Amino acid sequence: LSGIYGIPVGHGRRFLGSGNRLTDEVIGGWQVSDILTVQSGLPFNVSATDLSDTGGDHTERANQICNGNNPPNESITHWFNTACYVQPGVGQFGNEQRDNIIGPRTTNLDLSLFKLFAIREGSSLEFRSDFFDALNHPLLGLPSATVSSSTYGQITSITGQRTVQLSLKYLF
Repeated sequence: LSGIYGIPVGHGRRFLGSGNRLTDEVIGGWQVSDILTVQSGLPFNVSATDLSDTGGDHTERANQICNGNNPPNESITHWFNTACYVQPGVGQFGNEQRDNIIGPRTTNLDLSLFKLFAIREGSSLEFRSDFFDALNHPLLGLPSATVSSSTYGQITSITGQRTVQLSLKYLF
Protein backbone atom coordinates (compact mmCIF):
# COMPACT_ATOMS: atom_id res chain seq x y z
CA LEU A 1 0.00 0.00 0.00
CA SER A 2 1.46 3.32 -0.95
CA GLY A 3 0.24 6.87 -1.02
CA ILE A 4 1.18 10.52 -1.07
CA TYR A 5 -0.37 13.28 1.02
CA GLY A 6 0.09 17.04 0.83
CA ILE A 7 0.23 18.40 4.37
CA PRO A 8 -2.43 21.19 4.48
CA VAL A 9 -0.19 23.91 5.93
CA GLY A 10 0.83 27.14 4.20
CA HIS A 11 -0.45 29.65 1.63
CA GLY A 12 -3.82 28.64 0.17
CA ARG A 13 -4.13 25.63 2.48
CA ARG A 14 -6.32 24.81 5.49
CA PHE A 15 -3.82 25.73 8.21
CA LEU A 16 -1.81 28.97 8.26
CA GLY A 17 -3.25 29.80 4.83
CA SER A 18 -2.90 33.52 5.43
CA GLY A 19 0.62 33.36 6.83
CA ASN A 20 3.47 35.44 5.47
CA ARG A 21 5.87 34.32 2.73
CA LEU A 22 8.62 33.28 5.15
CA THR A 23 6.22 31.04 7.11
CA ASP A 24 5.00 29.48 3.86
CA GLU A 25 8.57 28.83 2.67
CA VAL A 26 9.55 27.12 5.92
CA ILE A 27 6.50 25.08 6.92
CA GLY A 28 4.16 25.19 3.91
CA GLY A 29 4.01 22.82 0.95
CA TRP A 30 5.45 19.71 2.59
CA GLN A 31 4.33 16.29 1.38
CA VAL A 32 4.57 12.84 2.93
CA SER A 33 4.54 9.50 1.12
CA ASP A 34 4.62 5.93 2.33
CA ILE A 35 5.08 2.35 1.27
CA LEU A 36 3.53 -0.18 3.65
CA THR A 37 4.40 -3.82 3.05
CA VAL A 38 2.58 -6.59 4.92
CA GLN A 39 3.41 -10.14 3.91
CA SER A 40 2.38 -13.46 5.35
CA GLY A 41 5.23 -15.77 6.25
CA LEU A 42 7.09 -17.70 3.59
CA PRO A 43 6.49 -21.45 3.45
CA PHE A 44 9.42 -23.82 3.93
CA ASN A 45 10.09 -27.45 4.75
CA VAL A 46 12.45 -29.35 7.05
CA SER A 47 15.42 -31.08 5.48
CA ALA A 48 17.43 -34.05 6.70
CA THR A 49 20.68 -35.77 5.84
CA ASP A 50 20.32 -37.99 2.77
CA LEU A 51 20.68 -41.62 3.88
CA SER A 52 18.64 -43.00 0.94
CA ASP A 53 21.76 -44.36 -0.78
CA THR A 54 20.59 -42.95 -4.14
CA GLY A 55 23.94 -41.34 -4.97
CA GLY A 56 25.00 -37.74 -5.09
CA ASP A 57 25.48 -35.24 -2.30
CA HIS A 58 22.09 -33.74 -1.54
CA THR A 59 19.58 -33.27 1.25
CA GLU A 60 16.13 -34.74 1.50
CA ARG A 61 12.92 -34.01 3.34
CA ALA A 62 12.50 -35.18 6.90
CA ASN A 63 9.88 -37.67 8.09
CA GLN A 64 6.83 -35.82 9.39
CA ILE A 65 4.96 -37.43 12.28
CA CYS A 66 2.61 -34.54 13.27
CA ASN A 67 1.75 -30.93 12.34
CA GLY A 68 4.69 -28.75 13.37
CA ASN A 69 3.07 -25.36 12.84
CA ASN A 70 2.22 -23.01 15.71
CA PRO A 71 3.56 -24.76 18.80
CA PRO A 72 2.10 -23.38 22.05
CA ASN A 73 5.38 -21.70 23.01
CA GLU A 74 6.27 -20.29 19.57
CA SER A 75 9.23 -17.89 19.76
CA ILE A 76 12.42 -17.12 17.85
CA THR A 77 14.13 -19.94 19.76
CA HIS A 78 11.34 -22.44 19.02
CA TRP A 79 9.48 -21.40 15.84
CA PHE A 80 7.95 -24.78 14.99
CA ASN A 81 7.49 -28.10 16.78
CA THR A 82 10.81 -29.80 16.05
CA ALA A 83 9.57 -33.10 17.54
CA CYS A 84 7.25 -33.46 14.51
CA TYR A 85 10.16 -33.94 12.06
CA VAL A 86 12.74 -36.70 12.33
CA GLN A 87 15.63 -38.09 10.30
CA PRO A 88 14.47 -40.84 7.84
CA GLY A 89 16.10 -44.23 8.24
CA VAL A 90 18.89 -45.61 6.04
CA GLY A 91 17.59 -46.39 2.54
CA GLN A 92 14.38 -44.38 3.06
CA PHE A 93 13.01 -41.10 1.70
CA GLY A 94 11.35 -38.54 3.98
CA ASN A 95 7.57 -38.17 3.79
CA GLU A 96 7.17 -34.50 4.72
CA GLN A 97 4.82 -32.45 2.55
CA ARG A 98 6.45 -29.70 0.53
CA ASP A 99 6.56 -26.22 2.16
CA ASN A 100 4.19 -27.12 4.99
CA ILE A 101 5.60 -24.80 7.68
CA ILE A 102 5.03 -21.05 7.60
CA GLY A 103 7.79 -18.63 8.55
CA PRO A 104 7.39 -15.26 10.30
CA ARG A 105 5.37 -12.53 8.64
CA THR A 106 6.84 -9.21 7.54
CA THR A 107 5.47 -5.75 8.24
CA ASN A 108 7.52 -2.81 7.03
CA LEU A 109 6.83 0.91 6.62
CA ASP A 110 8.97 3.28 4.56
CA LEU A 111 8.17 7.00 4.83
CA SER A 112 9.32 10.09 2.94
CA LEU A 113 8.89 13.75 3.82
CA PHE A 114 9.74 16.21 1.07
CA LYS A 115 9.24 19.73 -0.27
CA LEU A 116 9.98 21.62 -3.46
CA PHE A 117 11.56 25.06 -3.07
CA ALA A 118 11.20 27.37 -6.08
CA ILE A 119 14.49 29.02 -7.02
CA ARG A 120 13.49 30.87 -10.18
CA GLU A 121 11.18 30.23 -13.09
CA GLY A 122 11.83 26.74 -14.46
CA SER A 123 14.08 25.53 -11.64
CA SER A 124 13.56 24.30 -8.12
CA LEU A 125 15.28 22.41 -5.34
CA GLU A 126 13.71 19.34 -3.72
CA PHE A 127 14.63 18.50 -0.14
CA ARG A 128 13.76 14.95 0.81
CA SER A 129 14.11 12.86 3.95
CA ASP A 130 13.49 9.11 3.61
CA PHE A 131 12.95 6.77 6.56
CA PHE A 132 13.43 3.13 5.59
CA ASP A 133 11.92 0.73 8.16
CA ALA A 134 10.40 3.73 9.92
CA LEU A 135 8.86 1.51 12.62
CA ASN A 136 12.35 0.24 13.48
CA HIS A 137 11.23 -3.22 14.47
CA PRO A 138 12.98 -6.51 13.72
CA LEU A 139 12.24 -8.43 10.53
CA LEU A 140 12.72 -12.12 11.29
CA GLY A 141 14.36 -14.52 8.84
CA LEU A 142 13.38 -18.16 8.33
CA PRO A 143 14.30 -20.59 11.11
CA SER A 144 16.99 -23.21 10.76
CA ALA A 145 15.19 -26.21 9.27
CA THR A 146 17.77 -28.99 9.12
CA VAL A 147 17.20 -31.88 11.55
CA SER A 148 20.90 -32.26 12.32
CA SER A 149 21.56 -28.53 12.87
CA SER A 150 22.55 -27.24 16.31
CA THR A 151 20.12 -24.32 15.81
CA TYR A 152 17.24 -26.53 14.56
CA GLY A 153 13.92 -24.66 14.84
CA GLN A 154 15.55 -21.36 15.82
CA ILE A 155 15.49 -18.05 13.97
CA THR A 156 19.09 -16.89 13.81
CA SER A 157 18.83 -14.02 11.30
CA ILE A 158 17.13 -10.75 12.08
CA THR A 159 17.24 -7.71 9.81
CA GLY A 160 15.51 -4.38 9.92
CA GLN A 161 16.88 -1.22 11.33
CA ARG A 162 15.76 2.28 10.61
CA THR A 163 17.83 4.03 8.00
CA VAL A 164 17.46 7.77 7.40
CA GLN A 165 18.52 9.32 4.14
CA LEU A 166 18.57 13.05 3.41
CA SER A 167 18.88 14.32 -0.14
CA LEU A 168 18.72 17.44 -2.30
CA LYS A 169 17.78 17.38 -5.96
CA TYR A 170 18.05 20.32 -8.33
CA LEU A 171 15.34 20.34 -10.99
CA PHE A 172 15.77 22.44 -14.12
